[in-house]
Amino acid sequence: MNTEFIKGVIVPIITVINEDEKIDEAGMRDQVDYVIEGGLDGILAYGSNGEFYQIEEDEMERGLKIMIDQAAGRVPVYFGIGAINTKKCVRLAKMAVANGATGISVLQPMFLKPDAEELFLHFKTIAEAVPETPVLLYNNIPHPTIKTYFSTIFFNALFICYYLNFRHILAIHKHSIKIFFIFICHKYHLQANHISINILMQ
Repeated sequence: MNTEFIKGVIVPIITVINEDEKIDEAGMRDQVDYVIEGGLDGILAYGSNGEFYQIEEDEMERGLKIMIDQAAGRVPVYFGIGAINTKKCVRLAKMAVANGATGISVLQPMFLKPDAEELFLHFKTIAEAVPETPVLLYNNIPHPTIKTYFSTIFFNALFICYYLNFRHILAIHKHSIKIFFIFICHKYHLQANHISINILMQ
């Protein structure tokens, strides 16, 4: 699996929508050029500010094709997956890779409260569906009142990935986990040859 392209600043690009609630192709192409010319090192399609929750799958595919075509190999294009259903996530992951996405980002299921094993199996199933594609786990805690719960479950699931030497997960995103994650790696002697560790801070 090639991971050399995972570096620098990766922007969760906005999705340009027209009055018909379809992706505005011209506006989307302009947006891609804007972030690349601004010096960013990668594009994340359908991240948390990318309208992933309201765009239909066929329109997501069309938008991804537009972004990849406009990027033209200048920077890698990652595909964000925020669906709740694991089967839908797998379908989106396969679609993204088939259309040229160089990596995928998986958000933990919103509204649900899976335990660590269930969350691990969710991540594992998606990652195994695209075994040659790097996967970023995107931890987005929905509300301060349940911050502790989601943080604990996310880290437990992440630790299971390491404990089982699961090689598909290559990066994680979280606003404030860097020190804690380094501590866990040190405490349990987790080696980089198990899973490459990339902390994507925002």
